[in-house]
Amino acid sequence: MQEVIRAILSGQTDRFGEIYDLHMPLVASVLRKVGRFPRSELDYHVNGVFIRIYEALPQFRNRSKFSTWVYSITLRYAWREGAKYRRESARKTELDEETPALPPDGAGPDDALLAEELLDALPMKLRAAAVLYYCEGLSMEEIAMAEDISEGAAKNRLFQAREKMKQWLREKGVNDEIEI
Repeated sequence: MQEVIRAILSGQTDRFGEIYDLHMPLVASVLRKVGRFPRSELDYHVNGVFIRIYEALPQFRNRSKFSTWVYSITLRYAWREGAKYRRESARKTELDEETPALPPDGAGPDDALLAEELLDALPMKLRAAAVLYYCEGLSMEEIAMAEDISEGAAKNRLFQAREKMKQWLREKGVNDEIEI
Protein backbone atom coordinates (compact mmCIF):
# COMPACT_ATOMS: atom_id res chain seq x y z
CA MET A 1 0.00 0.00 0.00
CA GLN A 2 2.91 2.34 0.76
CA GLU A 3 4.05 2.10 -2.86
CA VAL A 4 0.58 3.07 -4.11
CA ILE A 5 0.41 6.01 -1.69
CA ARG A 6 3.88 7.23 -2.73
CA ALA A 7 2.90 6.96 -6.40
CA ILE A 8 -0.29 8.98 -5.84
CA LEU A 9 1.54 11.64 -3.86
CA SER A 10 4.17 11.91 -6.59
CA GLY A 11 1.51 12.70 -9.18
CA GLN A 12 0.23 9.33 -10.39
CA THR A 13 -3.31 10.16 -9.29
CA ASP A 14 -4.80 7.46 -11.50
CA ARG A 15 -3.47 4.92 -8.96
CA PHE A 16 -6.06 6.16 -6.44
CA GLY A 17 -8.46 3.74 -8.14
CA GLU A 18 -6.52 0.92 -6.50
CA ILE A 19 -7.31 2.34 -3.07
CA TYR A 20 -10.94 2.87 -4.05
CA ASP A 21 -11.37 -0.66 -5.41
CA LEU A 22 -9.79 -2.25 -2.36
CA HIS A 23 -11.56 -0.20 0.32
CA MET A 24 -14.92 0.69 -1.23
CA PRO A 25 -16.74 -2.35 0.25
CA LEU A 26 -15.67 -1.51 3.82
CA VAL A 27 -16.50 2.19 3.38
CA ALA A 28 -19.95 1.37 2.00
CA SER A 29 -20.60 -1.15 4.77
CA VAL A 30 -19.69 1.27 7.56
CA LEU A 31 -21.65 4.13 5.99
CA ARG A 32 -24.73 1.94 5.64
CA LYS A 33 -24.56 0.46 9.11
CA VAL A 34 -23.19 3.37 11.16
CA GLY A 35 -24.35 6.40 9.16
CA ARG A 36 -27.66 4.70 8.28
CA PHE A 37 -27.71 6.23 4.82
CA PRO A 38 -30.31 4.75 2.47
CA ARG A 39 -28.96 2.57 -0.31
CA SER A 40 -30.22 5.08 -2.87
CA GLU A 41 -27.77 7.70 -1.53
CA LEU A 42 -24.88 5.43 -0.60
CA ASP A 43 -22.79 6.11 -3.73
CA TYR A 44 -22.89 9.84 -3.02
CA HIS A 45 -21.62 9.34 0.53
CA VAL A 46 -19.01 6.73 -0.47
CA ASN A 47 -17.62 9.28 -2.90
CA GLY A 48 -17.64 11.90 -0.14
CA VAL A 49 -15.49 9.65 2.03
CA PHE A 50 -13.05 8.94 -0.78
CA ILE A 51 -12.67 12.64 -1.48
CA ARG A 52 -11.70 13.07 2.17
CA ILE A 53 -9.31 10.10 1.98
CA TYR A 54 -7.65 11.55 -1.11
CA GLU A 55 -7.31 14.97 0.50
CA ALA A 56 -5.91 13.48 3.72
CA LEU A 57 -3.52 11.05 2.02
CA PRO A 58 -0.44 13.25 2.68
CA GLN A 59 -1.21 13.02 6.43
CA PHE A 60 -1.16 9.20 6.54
CA ARG A 61 1.84 8.34 8.73
CA ASN A 62 1.70 4.53 8.67
CA ARG A 63 1.15 4.36 12.46
CA SER A 64 -1.71 1.93 11.86
CA LYS A 65 -2.87 -0.27 9.04
CA PHE A 66 -4.12 1.76 6.12
CA SER A 67 -7.57 0.13 6.43
CA THR A 68 -7.79 1.28 10.06
CA TRP A 69 -7.03 4.82 8.91
CA VAL A 70 -9.77 4.47 6.25
CA TYR A 71 -12.20 3.28 8.95
CA SER A 72 -11.33 6.34 11.01
CA ILE A 73 -12.12 8.76 8.19
CA THR A 74 -15.27 6.82 7.32
CA LEU A 75 -16.51 6.87 10.92
CA ARG A 76 -16.00 10.61 11.28
CA TYR A 77 -17.88 11.14 8.03
CA ALA A 78 -20.68 8.78 9.09
CA TRP A 79 -21.10 10.49 12.46
CA ARG A 80 -21.13 14.02 11.07
CA GLU A 81 -23.02 13.54 7.80
CA GLY A 82 -25.31 10.83 9.19
CA ALA A 83 -26.58 13.11 11.93
CA LYS A 84 -27.06 15.93 9.42
CA TYR A 85 -28.89 13.59 7.02
CA ARG A 86 -31.28 12.35 9.72
CA ARG A 87 -32.09 15.92 10.84
CA GLU A 88 -32.88 16.91 7.25
CA SER A 89 -34.90 13.72 6.72
CA ALA A 90 -36.91 14.39 9.89
CA ARG A 91 -37.78 17.88 8.62
CA LYS A 92 -38.80 16.52 5.21
CA THR A 93 -40.93 13.82 6.84
CA GLU A 94 -42.79 16.42 8.85
CA LEU A 95 -43.65 18.18 5.61
CA ASP A 96 -44.72 15.05 3.73
CA GLU A 97 -48.44 14.44 3.55
CA GLU A 98 -48.22 10.69 3.12
CA THR A 99 -46.55 8.24 5.44
CA PRO A 100 -45.09 5.08 3.91
CA ALA A 101 -47.10 1.95 4.60
CA LEU A 102 -45.88 -0.38 7.33
CA PRO A 103 -45.43 -4.07 6.59
CA PRO A 104 -48.57 -6.13 7.22
CA ASP A 105 -49.11 -7.62 10.68
CA GLY A 106 -47.62 -11.05 11.08
CA ALA A 107 -44.86 -10.37 8.57
CA GLY A 108 -41.83 -11.63 10.48
CA PRO A 109 -38.55 -9.81 9.97
CA ASP A 110 -35.69 -11.77 8.47
CA ASP A 111 -32.35 -11.90 10.23
CA ALA A 112 -30.83 -9.03 8.23
CA LEU A 113 -33.74 -6.74 8.99
CA LEU A 114 -33.61 -7.68 12.68
CA ALA A 115 -29.88 -6.98 12.78
CA GLU A 116 -30.41 -3.61 11.08
CA GLU A 117 -33.16 -2.66 13.55
CA LEU A 118 -30.97 -3.80 16.43
CA LEU A 119 -28.06 -1.63 15.28
CA ASP A 120 -30.39 1.31 14.59
CA ALA A 121 -31.54 1.17 18.22
CA LEU A 122 -28.01 1.96 19.42
CA PRO A 123 -26.60 5.45 19.90
CA MET A 124 -24.17 6.26 17.09
CA LYS A 125 -20.86 5.74 18.96
CA LEU A 126 -22.02 2.40 20.39
CA ARG A 127 -23.36 1.38 16.97
CA ALA A 128 -19.95 2.17 15.47
CA ALA A 129 -18.17 -0.08 17.98
CA ALA A 130 -20.64 -2.91 17.35
CA VAL A 131 -20.40 -2.58 13.57
CA LEU A 132 -16.61 -2.50 13.58
CA TYR A 133 -16.40 -5.52 15.88
CA TYR A 134 -19.26 -7.74 14.71
CA CYS A 135 -19.65 -6.77 11.07
CA GLU A 136 -16.16 -5.67 10.07
CA GLY A 137 -14.18 -8.03 12.33
CA LEU A 138 -11.83 -5.42 13.77
CA SER A 139 -9.89 -6.08 16.95
CA MET A 140 -10.23 -3.87 20.02
CA GLU A 141 -6.92 -2.24 19.17
CA GLU A 142 -8.08 -1.45 15.63
CA ILE A 143 -11.41 -0.11 16.87
CA ALA A 144 -9.60 2.14 19.34
CA MET A 145 -7.32 3.45 16.59
CA ALA A 146 -10.20 3.97 14.14
CA GLU A 147 -12.25 5.86 16.72
CA ASP A 148 -9.21 7.66 18.18
CA ILE A 149 -9.97 6.44 21.70
CA SER A 150 -8.18 4.20 24.19
CA GLU A 151 -8.54 0.45 23.95
CA GLY A 152 -10.34 0.50 27.32
CA ALA A 153 -12.86 3.01 25.95
CA ALA A 154 -13.41 0.80 22.89
CA LYS A 155 -14.05 -2.21 25.15
CA ASN A 156 -16.43 -0.12 27.24
CA ARG A 157 -18.37 1.02 24.16
CA LEU A 158 -18.66 -2.55 22.93
CA PHE A 159 -19.81 -3.71 26.39
CA GLN A 160 -22.45 -0.95 26.50
CA ALA A 161 -23.55 -1.83 22.97
CA ARG A 162 -23.98 -5.50 23.94
CA GLU A 163 -26.01 -4.58 27.01
CA LYS A 164 -28.29 -2.28 25.02
CA MET A 165 -28.72 -4.91 22.30
CA LYS A 166 -29.65 -7.55 24.88
CA GLN A 167 -32.15 -5.14 26.44
CA TRP A 168 -33.64 -4.31 23.04
CA LEU A 169 -34.01 -8.01 22.19
CA ARG A 170 -35.71 -8.68 25.55
CA GLU A 171 -38.12 -5.78 25.00
CA LYS A 172 -38.97 -7.09 21.53
CA GLY A 173 -39.47 -10.59 22.90
CA VAL A 174 -36.88 -12.00 20.54
CA ASN A 175 -35.60 -15.49 21.19
CA ASP A 176 -33.14 -15.63 24.11
CA GLU A 177 -30.96 -18.10 22.16
CA ILE A 178 -29.43 -15.26 20.15
CA GLU A 179 -25.91 -14.78 21.41
CA ILE A 180 -24.38 -11.31 21.44
